[in-house]
Amino acid sequence: MISDTGISRYGYKIIQTPNLDKLAADGIQFTSAYSAAPVCSPSRVDLLTGRNPNLAGVYDWIPEAQPNAKNSRDLVHMRKGETTIPMLLKTQGYATAMAGKWHCNPVSNDPSQLQPGDMGFDHWFAT
Repeated sequence: MISDTGISRYGYKIIQTPNLDKLAADGIQFTSAYSAAPVCSPSRVDLLTGRNPNLAGVYDWIPEAQPNAKNSRDLVHMRKGETTIPMLLKTQGYATAMAGKWHCNPVSNDPSQLQPGDMGFDHWFAT
């Protein structure tokens, strides 16, 4: 029998999920979620900083940098001086790691723009 918490709490009763049910019963349930933006880059910056992505320097999806482009989209990137959750975790003794899509700037592996290591990740493998 499926408990009335976890997955079944949200109306799905076919698959039994006792571990998720236990997490839901013993922890926090997030029943409403909102995204800071409809596209990936600003949403990611919001999750990392807890700030409105516009204030952090990323107001839209970031295409690959085109240095000669007239729209200056290569200037859209997370600003230096932002505080991220990994930075805060490190102050409490946590080691931090990230694997996956970074895309908080248009130029990968360029020290002129922030990379995951600059934003609090001890170890990272990003695209």
